[in-house]
Amino acid sequence: MSQTGCASPTASGVIALINDARLQAGKSVLGFLNPWIYANAKAWNDITSGGQEGCRSYVDGFPAAVGWDAVTGVGTPNYKNLVATGGGGGGTVCKYTEYCCPDAKHCLTPTKTSCASDGDAACGTGEVCCPLTKVCVTPGAACTSPCAADTEYCCPDAKHCLTPVKPGTFCTGPGTQGSCGSGEVCCPLLNECGTVGAACTAP
Repeated sequence: MSQTGCASPTASGVIALINDARLQAGKSVLGFLNPWIYANAKAWNDITSGGQEGCRSYVDGFPAAVGWDAVTGVGTPNYKNLVATGGGGGGTVCKYTEYCCPDAKHCLTPTKTSCASDGDAACGTGEVCCPLTKVCVTPGAACTSPCAADTEYCCPDAKHCLTPVKPGTFCTGPGTQGSCGSGEVCCPLLNECGTVGAACTAP
């Protein structure tokens, strides 16, 4: 087995592994690959030597080159690099039960415990107090917040950047809006009121 008979199933297998990682993170599969491939071309192994013979020689065929070339495209798939792109999302993928804290720069799983008064002392084993939301959280993978300001986080449910109004104070009252004021929403994941900023996609 050689050429596309070997390359195609190998590349397909790597993409299947990336899709599996996305599904485990609560995200959808990649779908149409071309935009993602070219947007993340540097995450592939660039093949710069060798080539495919033409009718007479390499000179008349397709030589490998730096960057995209006709014989190897953007290169061979590098699973570690490609999965780190989040499957096109940028940065490490947070689970749908986590949010990316701009201070901690990690995916955080919130608890139902406020740490507004006591900081880390209010949190359990393996938990820390998120400086932004003042909620005890369990740290996960490293991430980069998609929100512009360090005073806001991307709520994966609301799909908007939210600025906490009263960090460490949970929404109360009937419905999802609870005790939030005008222009505020209650993020279902954190159960905290926040002012709504730009639309965002969780990393």
